[in-house]
Parts: sequence; structure tokens; C-alpha cells
Amino acid sequence: MSSQHWMMKYMQTFQCVGSECELNCCVGWDVALQPGEASQVKAALQKIDVYQEGVQPVFQVMEQTQTMPQMKSGHCVMLTETQMCGLRSQCGESTLPSVCSMYPREVKRYGTRLELSAKTSCPEIARILLLSPNATDRVPLTPTSLPRTRTDFAVDQPNKQAWTQHLDELRNMALDMLSLPYPTGHCLFFLTEVAHRLRGVLDASTERDPGMGIHTAIEPLLVRKNLGATHAHLNQLNWTGEAILPVILNLLTIRAVGAAKNPHDPIRKLYSYLCSYNQLSPLDIDAASRILWPKHQARAAQLSGQWGEVVDGFARRYALHYWHHEWFPRHPSMVEYVVRHLLLHGMHRVLLVNHPDIAYYLDKNEVVPRDVLEEVAVSVLSKVTRSFEHQDLIQKVMEPLKVQGSWSTTQKLCFL
Repeated sequence: MSSQHWMMKYMQTFQCVGSECELNCCVGWDVALQPGEASQVKAALQKIDVYQEGVQPVFQVMEQTQTMPQMKSGHCVMLTETQMCGLRSQCGESTLPSVCSMYPREVKRYGTRLELSAKTSCPEIARILLLSPNATDRVPLTPTSLPRTRTDFAVDQPNKQAWTQHLDELRNMALDMLSLPYPTGHCLFFLTEVAHRLRGVLDASTERDPGMGIHTAIEPLLVRKNLGATHAHLNQLNWTGEAILPVILNLLTIRAVGAAKNPHDPIRKLYSYLCSYNQLSPLDIDAASRILWPKHQARAAQLSGQWGEVVDGFARRYALHYWHHEWFPRHPSMVEYVVRHLLLHGMHRVLLVNHPDIAYYLDKNEVVPRDVLEEVAVSVLSKVTRSFEHQDLIQKVMEPLKVQGSWSTTQKLCFL
């Protein structure tokens, strides 16, 4: 990979737009202010007559907490009835706090190269990514696409560790694998095999460059003939995701029920909606899994028959985004990234197939309208990927899946 700066193509068409209240980035987020930003916002608002009524309490909260104040509903006080930012519309983009200016964009540096992508927790990014066939193409980065506010890029600056010397090579291999003309689940399985074979060859503890050791470990997996044979073999397997469904429901319960510190987390409403429709108790994971599994199997088969290529396209585009956007030296273990991705993939799959707006048609043996399918896919992805990585309980659920002895169970997430 050259040192040319590049970005994912979906950034060419991204514009910050208003959205439904429950999906807006101005709802339920704790927006931390950088030093001096509270004064900057205060100075801007004092010039706008519409904000004079009751504005002093807002300033006090900002100055005391160094965060943007929220209403009881979880909305930022700057969010207007049209779901647009009043601070931006009244005072200009330059007055926004750095977090608001940056999100959902993410700029990273690797060596001398800048890379621009964005977070799918933003519903507009999720929409462009899932619904635009060429959204994941990598194209040259244009300076005008960069956000006004930039973070400290040094956090992703590569060092002389053995792991970072091979990042480009391995990431390009992952993206190539995900572009193979096989079902996305098969391509994900190939990545699990690569990660499994790299155990002990290249990770954070590797002190010396393993050199040809990497190629020796994974070269058989890169031969097109071998990939084709594995693809054919996977078609013959009768793997079931029944054993892995409780893990997905457990994660969803942690995200939805366990997120007590953020009652406005949008996935709470989504998961409650799904549980109510399917008569599941999120506090009894085993019973919920037994009830949901036969429904999931039947619905997944129906949806595949109706919109198989479309749904597979959703999975592939998110996978390509994930391996471009997420894989950097911060967590130098391919196993770590594989497990994270498979869990996000599994949660999106379960929520999409069993979402009441989808299940309503499937349970009546009717075709799901294309616009309904797309709307649900975008909504689910933006909610599932919101703050997923930062919860300690989720990390505890992930740990057993990374153990060698449970790897075959982990691989079943590819086919859920």
C-alpha cells in the first residue's frame, strides 16, 4: 500500500443530516467538552435572541460538568424540533464542540498515510454503507473531506513492533478475502482460519519479526483452489447456530438491560420491541434461546429465499467497512478482531431476521417489502454498533470465544 492518503468511498457522499429522534447522534450521548469550549459555546449563544430564555442554567451545567447539557428525554438542549442542531444552524459549524464537529468521521494515521472512515452508529453512514454497492471502495482522500476538528493521530502511529510491520499486508489480505465470489459467511470463515493459524506466530507478544513464519502459517489458505474446496465443503456442512444464539442474546441483554447508566441508549427500545413480539424474557437467556431458535431458523430461510443476495450484500459491506475502519495496532491480535466482528455480525443478523417489522411478513409467509428490509437493516446496524466496544461486561462475554478449545463454536457465528 502506498503512502497516498485514502478514504472509503461512502465518505464522498456523506452529509450530516437530521434523522429520527431515537437515532440522532444528539440523543443519549455524553458530549464531553474540551478546555475552553464551554466558553466558546456560551459566547456564541449569547448573541442569539432565541436562546436567551433559560440560557443561564444551560451555561452553568456546561461549566460545571464540561459536557453539553441534556433534557430529561436524553436530547441535547441544542437539538431543535426538526432534529437539527440549533447551535450549528444559528451560529455556524465553527462553534460546534470538537466531538460534534468530528463525529461520525474518524481519521487515523498509519505511518505517513491518513485514512478517513466513519462510525456506523451514525444512521446516515449506515444507510450509505449498506445501500450503496460501491461504498467500500478505497479512493484517494480529498482534503475537503477531513473534519474541521482532528484528534491526536499519534495514538495510531505504528512503532517497531513485529505486529505493526505486517498490518498493511494482513489487512489487505482480509479485504481481498471478503471480496471473494463466495457467500459472506464463507469469507468470514476463511478469516477465522487465518486468525487461528496466526496464533502464536504474530501477536502483541511477538518480539522478533516472524518473517516467512506468517506466510508458512497461512499460505495454504490463500490458494484459490483450496478456498474453492473449502467453500464447497462448507456448503455440505449442516452447521447450526443454536449453540451460539445464547451468546448473542446475552450480549443484547447486556447492551439493552444492563446499560442502566444510559437509559436513552436506543438499543434498549429495539431489543424490548423484539422480545415483546417474540414473547422472550431477556432475563432468562436459556429459555429465550429455546423459544427464538426455531423461529429464527424458519425466518432466516424465508428471508434468504426472498432477499438472499441483498442481505448478504449488507453483511459483506459491513465486513469490508469493519476491517478497514477497525483494524489498527491498538489491539494487535487478529483473533480479537475476528471475535468482535463475528459478534457484531451475529447481533445484526438476529435482530434483522427477527425484527417485528420483518417477522410480521415472514410469519404470514409474505414477501418483505424492499424498503422495509433496508430501513430495518440500517436502523439495526446503527444501534448495534453504538458504543459496543467499551463495556467491560461485553469483554467478559468475548473472552471464552477467543480460547482455542471453543474456536469451532465461535466459527458458527459466521453462519447464524
